[in-house]
Amino acid sequence: MSHNNESAEMYLETIYLLEQAHGHVHGVAIAKELGDSKASVTKAMKNLKVPGCISKESYGSITLTE
Repeated sequence: MSHNNESAEMYLETIYLLEQAHGHVHGVAIAKELGDSKASVTKAMKNLKVPGCISKESYGSITLTE
């Protein structure tokens, strides 16, 4: 598995766990959970949104798609 796929899986798993725990997810929470910069999380969310893995609302809430 490539580094990008591992990274994507890590972000998706983190989104899932935060969604289960809090009912909603924001980039800041992902960054805090992973010890990542907010800029890295923003870039990753853009990359995950393109293939339809996530949905990001204008107010910042991130959810997994089916």
